[in-house]
Amino acid sequence: HLAARTTRAAQETPHTPRPTTDRRPGAMEFDIPLKLGDLETQRQRDGALGPKEHVDVASMNDGDANELVERLAYDLCENDALCILEQDVFDRAYACARDFTYLKPIGRIRLTDALCSNLSVLSASVASLLASGAGDAGDATDVVASHREALKTYACLVHHVADVAEVEARETMGVAASTAAPGAGKADKKAGKKKTHGAPALVEWKWEEQRERVMHVMAGGLGAALLE
Repeated sequence: HLAARTTRAAQETPHTPRPTTDRRPGAMEFDIPLKLGDLETQRQRDGALGPKEHVDVASMNDGDANELVERLAYDLCENDALCILEQDVFDRAYACARDFTYLKPIGRIRLTDALCSNLSVLSASVASLLASGAGDAGDATDVVASHREALKTYACLVHHVADVAEVEARETMGVAASTAAPGAGKADKKAGKKKTHGAPALVEWKWEEQRERVMHVMAGGLGAALLE
C-alpha cells in the first residue's frame, strides 16, 4: 500500500498541484551551493537551511537504503511540497541525493519521481501566486517567499541527481564503446556469457528515459524562479 500511494502521488501532473499552504512561520531560507557537498563542507550563514543530522546512505545495506527512500518519498508526496523546508525531511532528501550513486534502481526512480513531482507542483504554485498578485500583498509575502525557498531546494537536489546520472551515462557509453571496438578480446565475450546466467533485474534505472522529464521539470522551475 505504501509503494502504491507513493507512486500515485509522484505521478501527479503540474497542472493539478497539491495545496501548498505554509504552516510554519518564518520558513527557512536556502542558499544554492556551487556543489551539493558544499552544504556540509562550507560554513553556512545563520538561519540558512542545510544538513544537520548526518545520514550515511552509502554505508547502509540495500534494504535499509530502500526503506529510507520509500519513507522520504511518502513524506514528500503525502504532505505539501513545502515540507522540504522541514529539517528532518531535508536531511533525508539531501543524504539520498548526495549518495545517489549508492541507491538501487528502484530507490533512484522513487527519489527522482518524488523530487520532480514536487518541483513541478511548486513551479505551478509560484506562477499562480504571482499571477494573482499575491506577491504584492503584505500578508502573502511569507507564503511566496516560502514557495521560492522550497523551489530552490528542490531544484538544487534535482540538478545534482541529473548531473550524477549524466556523468554515469557518459561513462557507461565509454565502456560500451571500448568493449565494442575491434579486438575487444575473448574475455569480454566470456564476461557477457556469465552475465546472461543471472536473473534479469525487475526494475532498471535508465537515465535516457528519465532525462527528458527531469530537464522539462528543471526548465519549469527556472521559469518560475525568474518570475517577479
